[in-house]
Amino acid sequence: MLVVWLKRRGFAGRRNVTNHYWVMEDILPQPSSRKGHSVPDPWVLPRVEPTTLILAWPHREPPPLTSVTAALSSSAHSEVLDESTHESPLVQWSLHCRVPPHPMPVILWCESSSARCTKGTHHSVKQCPWIIGLGTQLDARDPLQCYGGLVRLITSAFEESTALYDSGSASWHTRKELEDLFLSSGAEPPAEILWGIHAVSTGRSGVWLHTHGLWRCGRIELEMLEVPKAKVDAAGSLINTVAELLLDSEPPPPGHPYHVGTEIQVAFQPWQKVAPFLRDGVPGCMGDRRAEGENPHTGVRAVVCSARPCGPSRSEWKWPRSAVERFADDDAVVFRTERATRRQQDVARALWPELAMAFFSLQGCQQVKFFVKVGFQSGCRTREIAHEHVWLRIQRIHGNDIEGELTSQPLFVSGMKQGDMVRISAALLSDWVAETPLGDFGPQQVDGLRGAVGQLRA
Repeated sequence: MLVVWLKRRGFAGRRNVTNHYWVMEDILPQPSSRKGHSVPDPWVLPRVEPTTLILAWPHREPPPLTSVTAALSSSAHSEVLDESTHESPLVQWSLHCRVPPHPMPVILWCESSSARCTKGTHHSVKQCPWIIGLGTQLDARDPLQCYGGLVRLITSAFEESTALYDSGSASWHTRKELEDLFLSSGAEPPAEILWGIHAVSTGRSGVWLHTHGLWRCGRIELEMLEVPKAKVDAAGSLINTVAELLLDSEPPPPGHPYHVGTEIQVAFQPWQKVAPFLRDGVPGCMGDRRAEGENPHTGVRAVVCSARPCGPSRSEWKWPRSAVERFADDDAVVFRTERATRRQQDVARALWPELAMAFFSLQGCQQVKFFVKVGFQSGCRTREIAHEHVWLRIQRIHGNDIEGELTSQPLFVSGMKQGDMVRISAALLSDWVAETPLGDFGPQQVDGLRGAVGQLRA
């Protein structure tokens, strides 16, 4: 099952929330299991890349090997396969272990942070004498669940660590971010935690967007070339959506249309079919692909292009202008996985008290509006549309019951119309947002919401 998000006028920073979405079954062929599934030859990976996580350890002395092995041994079914110390003063100790349910062996080690302090290193590492490393391979059948388990393992085992570096996505996460994403909430982290999107621009031409982190998930890396700077945000959202969909399905053959939403299509081409036609100096051209040793910008990478070629000979594959522009449009209908939607519901419901507290704190402020999204049983006679999720503007809160006004006309829910007052339970929420003069805040921005409440009350 896919979830279709309908972005209607009024969302994305505007003052009247009216967008809604509905759940649709069988809108696209169901994704097959990756095991034994046929993948087009250009997209076959030679291997699943390893994953390395680095924790910053703030104490003068490294964590002793005995305490680490004891902690692992006390964990259910964990097994230390091998342990060793090193003569090098940089490496303090290393462990080879198994940590079920993770199916792959895990290597843990401790070394001096001076070996990792290079240009661009996070200040948390520069101020810490030691780092703790974890190396393994993600389970390609469910890389998100596997990754979340590993991050929870290492951050819980070393509670005093201050930051984590993920070499796969080339990104840093503070301790606060780790706690919010992995430890505080029972919900899964967002899928885009698995990869990072890097933007390269020379200032003279378009922007080269490319991912790092999907190879370790057993998926192809994605790119977009010559994107106008004004379109970078929408293009990045498109890449994130495509990457998330590809976690549950296989990419189509090169040049075949791939549906990202209603009337939103792209095509994939190997970078070797696109990069040679770029001028020298344009980000992502062949000059960026030539390097000694393994270049991370070569290998199995798909350039996200328009659904059809263009040019006089109809042979040029350009950036997907139409799809990117639709993504920037509030009326775009975008596909999302059921898993992503379920996560959004879990987060919205878990953090609902934050919105309720803000509502009661700012009841007298006319500049602030509070909205919740909730699903209603569809009256559609076809099986494709099960529920329609619509926005309500909150008028009153009674405990965990919310009374609100429908901000848009439901398309498939009979007996309801725009402007109706509806009473629902907070246990049914699928999203929420607070619109304030200081910005709009959803479940992912609760810290910003708290700050805005404090400023507006002052």
